[in-house]
Amino acid sequence: MTRHLFVLALIVPLLASSGCKKDDGGTEPPPVIEDFTFPASSDTALTLYSGTSSVGLNQTFDVKVICYNVSPTFGAAFEVSFSSSLVQVLDIIVGPFIGPADSTVQLKQIENASGRVSFGVSFRRGSGLTSSGSGIPFKIRCKAIAAGTAQFTFNQSKVLLLQADGSEIANFRRLQFRDLTITTQ
Repeated sequence: MTRHLFVLALIVPLLASSGCKKDDGGTEPPPVIEDFTFPASSDTALTLYSGTSSVGLNQTFDVKVICYNVSPTFGAAFEVSFSSSLVQVLDIIVGPFIGPADSTVQLKQIENASGRVSFGVSFRRGSGLTSSGSGIPFKIRCKAIAAGTAQFTFNQSKVLLLQADGSEIANFRRLQFRDLTITTQ
């Protein structure tokens, strides 16, 4: 019994002085699951879409770039203008339409001062991969910084949807462009 007390007398101060912290089981915060859902459409279109028509000041929201009913696409590039006095772009997130990410090359540029974002994604050369149908190649994560009516507009002369040989996809000239207005309040 004295021997057990002696061992406890040695171990307890060591444990107390070693700064042991509670074991949290090694858990990490759960990964963020991005929302890439979008409404259906039978049109052949490029659409800027948000699930809401208004956001509060300092709230973050996403503007999804949706390709609807496009023919086989190897790569895509877009430039979108936005109301920089009302909205700040925080990030451009690559979506699943041209992916997965490890089989693509991506380019993203945010210019908050001039109210412009540019982004492009392409499958790697020689991969033999393309995407057809409808999906989200990118979404733009934004923050409302002032009250007003914010515009998001495709710069149509700087939009490309290409086949693997570098030519436009077959139905590119029939694309309808749908821009977005969001009220920030």
